[in-house]
Amino acid sequence: MKRFLLAVCIIASAPVRADHPPVPTSPQTYYVYADVVDVDPIIKHRIVRTPREVCEPTRYAHHHHDHDAPIDRDFEPGPGPSIIGGLIGGLIGHQFSHGKKALTIAAAIAGASIAKATARQNRNERYSRRHQRTECRTITDKELVKSTVGYRVTYDYHGRRFVKEMDSYPDEQIRVRVQVSPEF
Repeated sequence: MKRFLLAVCIIASAPVRADHPPVPTSPQTYYVYADVVDVDPIIKHRIVRTPREVCEPTRYAHHHHDHDAPIDRDFEPGPGPSIIGGLIGGLIGHQFSHGKKALTIAAAIAGASIAKATARQNRNERYSRRHQRTECRTITDKELVKSTVGYRVTYDYHGRRFVKEMDSYPDEQIRVRVQVSPEF
């Protein structure tokens, strides 16, 4: 019986807030307020994945075919461009060679060849066009996110330190339950 009375006296002398007197719930259990001495956040790390679409322009060749002008690497334009190119080349060659036949003939051949290649290139460009389209793909961004999931609270009760995990940040004092039971 003496031990029981001693325990009750010790607990009764515990520091309490004046505006929060102990609230008895039974003859052996009541509540008091203890001073908070330290609060540490409990941090949880997690990776958040966020998908996003990235679109980029891409160039490609589009061949337009019609029945009259099939695309062919061996395409030979008619004799018209070669004849016109040869005449122009011959005239230019004659002017700059001062009538020398060998240079005039060489300029005529060069003019015919250039005209033929230009006609082939122009035809292929007319039926083969460069287009641009947008190609899209999904990529996933990853971000490390820290979040506070609770608090590790150290409090002082009657000269002893105790630790409790709590969901919310505590005030300067926390309510603690005191339960007295005799030891036999």
